[in-house]
Amino acid sequence: MKRILAIGIILLFIGMSISSSTGFDTVKQSNTAISNGKTLYVGGSGPNNYTKIQDAIDNASDGDTVYVYDDSSPYYEYDIKINKSINLIGENRDTTTVDGTEEGDVFIIKDTNNVTITDFTIRNSTFYRNIKTEFGGGIRIKRADNCTIHSNNIIKNGRWGVYIEGGSQFTTILNNDISRNHWAGIEFGHGKHCLIQNNIVDGNWIRGITLWIKSKNTTIIENIITNNFYGIYDTGRSAPNIISGNIISNNDDGIQIYSDSKVVSNNIISNNTRYGIYIDSDTNIISENFIFNNNQGIRLSYVYQNTIENNNISENKIGIKISLGIKNTIKHNNFIKNEKQCVSITSFRHSSLTNRWRGNYYNRWTGLIPKPIFRKLRIPTGGFPDPDYIKIPWFPQFDWHPAQEPYDIEV
Repeated sequence: MKRILAIGIILLFIGMSISSSTGFDTVKQSNTAISNGKTLYVGGSGPNNYTKIQDAIDNASDGDTVYVYDDSSPYYEYDIKINKSINLIGENRDTTTVDGTEEGDVFIIKDTNNVTITDFTIRNSTFYRNIKTEFGGGIRIKRADNCTIHSNNIIKNGRWGVYIEGGSQFTTILNNDISRNHWAGIEFGHGKHCLIQNNIVDGNWIRGITLWIKSKNTTIIENIITNNFYGIYDTGRSAPNIISGNIISNNDDGIQIYSDSKVVSNNIISNNTRYGIYIDSDTNIISENFIFNNNQGIRLSYVYQNTIENNNISENKIGIKISLGIKNTIKHNNFIKNEKQCVSITSFRHSSLTNRWRGNYYNRWTGLIPKPIFRKLRIPTGGFPDPDYIKIPWFPQFDWHPAQEPYDIEV
């Protein structure tokens, strides 16, 4: 529990750091040494400072730094194109604002590598076309590798906060507040080997973090993901994506997984309206999570060979529900004070007898005798193409050796 509190305290201060600056009476100087290239300045009162961020970028070369003062903030620019390897630095993440109130995205990183954007507030990328409201985003990364989005406020954008596409690789999204965007906080259309760490992802209208089909080997760690419709929505048809050490709470659904071989571990998943974790895919590993106060802690639907082990599943309306799943393993979990500990739905076609319940702890089950896992048989009653069903009690399965004491599970 000490570790849980420590993680929570650390993460609650994400996004609250403020970049310091050195003040002078006439000309302010950047106190941030980023690279060996030259530094171009935007805003401020220095000689030859640019008034627009795009103009400074256009005159920069690979390895240069564009440093943006907050004196002229907010900067009303959109579709700011970054097509060279530069560092784009704001003076202060809370006062250096780029407001994309016109057509397009705010920043577009395209066909280049090694770009860093840090210490800005990036907001309001809404635009209109043909009398129809459409939406832009905060930062779009396309065919660009080794880019870093660090310590920004990316808020209130029309479509997404950050969007990665075009097979971009090794993107790092670190220590940002990515909140209240219309569509998604972070969206991977086609990104590989990316890291999302220590961000606040809060109040995005549809999805906090989205991994689409071609998103591969993404690591999502130590974020606070709250108040979205879907906290994490993973359809990445790929090698394992890792979701670990996050606080995922107060979403409609905490995590939804629609692709195989994901690892979900050491998360705190609580107070989500429908599901803590919803799985509609195979061979995933769900381990060492605290899953509590959700409607359904874990829901598995039409799934095969998932492993649910060493989790604390407590005070949900339903601890775990398996609908028409086969050959899943549920072992060494604590089921504590759920209104219904375990629900299993089977059919003649999908026999849940192949699911394995091994050595779980059930707080309302005492004694050395096997714990029955009651099942219901789903029977179609007609209707095409969407038949109706009835459910009748069916032969139970058993956890033959339930644990007598709860396991000591730490997150």
